[in-house]
Amino acid sequence: MSSSTPYDEWYHFYHDEDPPTVEEIQTLREFVENYETPHAIPSDEAARRFMSLCNEVPQFENDDKGERVGWLLWDAGIEMPRYQPAILKSVEAIQALSVLDRTEEQIRTWRFKEKWERWRDMEAFGDIWIKAWQNAWTHRYPGDSFDGDGHCGFPNANSFYANHLLAYPPKSPCSLELGSAFELITFTLEQDPWNHVPPCLQDADSPPYLRDHTWYITMLNANVHGLVPFFEIVGHIIFSFMDKKDLSAFDSLKYADSNLWKGDAMFSMDRWQFWKERLRWISEQNELNKRTRDEAKMLEQLMQDIQNKGIDLEN
Repeated sequence: MSSSTPYDEWYHFYHDEDPPTVEEIQTLREFVENYETPHAIPSDEAARRFMSLCNEVPQFENDDKGERVGWLLWDAGIEMPRYQPAILKSVEAIQALSVLDRTEEQIRTWRFKEKWERWRDMEAFGDIWIKAWQNAWTHRYPGDSFDGDGHCGFPNANSFYANHLLAYPPKSPCSLELGSAFELITFTLEQDPWNHVPPCLQDADSPPYLRDHTWYITMLNANVHGLVPFFEIVGHIIFSFMDKKDLSAFDSLKYADSNLWKGDAMFSMDRWQFWKERLRWISEQNELNKRTRDEAKMLEQLMQDIQNKGIDLEN
């Protein structure tokens, strides 16, 4: 039985409609809560216990363990973002296992023979990693998970991607996580100031909410908040791809006739400076939330600090 209570942040994991096993939750919890402490559990040991098939009971026989634990890892990272580095380490450790623990009978009867390697390789988590971030992007504006200031899942999903970039710095500008960061940056900072309706949406065929200028204020509030983890955690990595990343692919995401960036397609110092200017503009707009204005001001200063350090390293 779980010792979790309704006041415990892990409580609902035990009581979901299709919950992970108690052993899976407890193993993950023990690992992430003790990660990088004197009581840390070796990652390979935690991975072996977490993915063991020895206690798979008949009612779970048709379950996809990979998907079950994949969602547990993603959801725990979104709801408790401070554990994201530990969760990423656990995924790495799982993928490094040579085999998954099985009973002699399971091995003799070839039970899980067609599945265990996929589960070890975390194929389901890889799919969740992409689809769940895209879902957070799609539903990032106030809705069912509105927390008073925006959709909390979106910045936490960005934090997950940023922590992945920090743990595994990309060698290529084609990195999925890096592309997601640039996608949000260009969408947020390179379009016509969002205190009015874009010209392409002013006709009567557009949905009513898209013809309401306050919607674009709401969007900007949410998108600036979503930028914070990318710049706070891996702003220096983003900066390191200057003159190496073509951003023209993201122009198609912008509203027609609303693209404010008129320069080269590459990520350049001029473009970095332009983003800072846009953040300064945002920090001065009283129509926006105070949180948005404060975060824009903070991000502008953070970008300047990253720029200064980058120049110092070059010299």
